[in-house]
Amino acid sequence: MVLDSALMAHDSLNCHPLENTATTNIARDDLLRFIRSTGHEPKMITLTGA
Repeated sequence: MVLDSALMAHDSLNCHPLENTATTNIARDDLLRFIRSTGHEPKMITLTGA
């Protein structure tokens, strides 16, 4: 799992789960804990615009 380091600077993340009609919120640390619980180590990278 690759995550944008700027996004991960926030304590809480809002996401659209598969459609734009609803928004869900997850704490950054809970997201990282979930990813790791699936056996994957998240990688943070800096995404830049063209």
